[in-house]
Amino acid sequence: MTETATEDETMTETATEDGPMTETAPDETMTKTADDDESLDDRRYALSDTSRPLRALEWVALGVLSLLAIYALIQFYGSVSEAISLWIAAEYEPLFQAGFNLVVLLVAVVGTLRLVERIANDETP
Repeated sequence: MTETATEDETMTETATEDGPMTETAPDETMTKTADDDESLDDRRYALSDTSRPLRALEWVALGVLSLLAIYALIQFYGSVSEAISLWIAAEYEPLFQAGFNLVVLLVAVVGTLRLVERIANDETP
């Protein structure tokens, strides 16, 4: 078996039992070079340079919308508490208030867990 090299790829000559020597190319999908890694890093760096102002604006918008959502949630919580006081008999009020608080807590825990999972998956390569 002999090998001949060209500029683009390496060809390997193999002899078969029944016929003449044939040339076969190595599987290019399995070959990974350092140049491929460098060009991928260069593209990531170039994208991060151009998208930094946009990314900062997105974070600011997220902060403002989060504060607005917190304010609305506090107002909603107060309104539901007043509705429970108004519509539910005084003897059952603590039970309904505890149930409502439990639902709010469960929603917060599920949302937090999903957000943490999403952030963890985005940061892993």
